[in-house]
Amino acid sequence: MKAEKPVRCGCGGEPELCHARDFSGIIRTSVRCPICEIQTIYHQDDEEAIERWNRAMSPTAKVIHPEIVGQRIDECSRCFQEVQKGFPYCPSCGARLVW
Repeated sequence: MKAEKPVRCGCGGEPELCHARDFSGIIRTSVRCPICEIQTIYHQDDEEAIERWNRAMSPTAKVIHPEIVGQRIDECSRCFQEVQKGFPYCPSCGARLVW
C-alpha cells in the first residue's frame, strides 16, 4: 500500500516534504511539520518518509528511561531515540509522547 501524502500533524500542522543530499550526494527525504517543527529522519525516498510519518502520527509512545552507564536519559518507546524533556512529540519518529 502506497502512502500518497502525509497525514496532518498532531499539532494540526500540514506536513511538508524536505529533501537534502547526504554526504555521498544521494538525495534523501524527510517529512516536517512547519508549525511544531518535528521532523522524521531522512529516508531513501518520498514514499518511505511518508509511510514513517503516517505510522508515527497515529499511535502514542511512552517515554522510557534506560540506564546507560549510570546516566538516566529519556527515550521514545517506538524508535528508541533520545527525546528532550517536555517535548509533546518525538523528533525522530513523530509519535505523540506520553510522559
